[in-house]
Amino acid sequence: MQTFFRKTSIYFFSLCLMQAQFAYSQVNKSLLEQGDFFYKSSKFEKADSIYKLILKKQLTVHPIIYKKLANISLQKKNKEIVESLYFLDLYNLKKPSGDNLEELSKIANENQINGFEKNDFNLVTLVYKEYISYFLIFLILLIFFIQFTLYQRVKSKEKIQFRHFIILSILILGIVFIANIDNGISNAILNKDNVFLRDAPNASSKTLLKYNKGTKLNIIGQDDIWLRVIVERKIYYINQAEAFIIK
Repeated sequence: MQTFFRKTSIYFFSLCLMQAQFAYSQVNKSLLEQGDFFYKSSKFEKADSIYKLILKKQLTVHPIIYKKLANISLQKKNKEIVESLYFLDLYNLKKPSGDNLEELSKIANENQINGFEKNDFNLVTLVYKEYISYFLIFLILLIFFIQFTLYQRVKSKEKIQFRHFIILSILILGIVFIANIDNGISNAILNKDNVFLRDAPNASSKTLLKYNKGTKLNIIGQDDIWLRVIVERKIYYINQAEAFIIK
């Protein structure tokens, strides 16, 4: 009897969960269709509100929504250049490509905004984001192959050398390291003018550089409220409240 009751409870719980997920997806689909309708009708203000509502509710969306929001920002009466760069950079984060980098660089150059140049750091980051998933799959398959080979040797009572375990350990640590690099690397777009870059993570530290609104900086870490950024191979700090963080 208890088994029957347990199975029945699990069944109804699963059914309720499926219904909730279906309703959630329908709301998402409905809002997205409304936003797309207004976007195609060039009613950008309404489309902008709906798309941002979707993002605010953290509904699952295709990255193209960021590209559309970037285009909408440029269609406003007072062009929101910084907002456009922000959404376009978010799109590039989800769908990295050389074309996106080119478009970001073009918009930034036309509006005399720094940080979107095709420098070595941006190009390396682009290559990393484009191909990292394939490289990780290759490493995982290689690890499985080595483990299978070692298992076959153990099964046939062959001697296994210590260096094989060292190589296997290095590959596993490599996967963990590479998979977590993305957590430490992100971008920041300054949301105000006269932002000072400091030599230490505190308000009383020495100010070394000054940038204006819209400038893009590469984040390589964080100390409390201070973002650690790299500019021309040197490390500086800015307050996180002074930037839109893209990750």
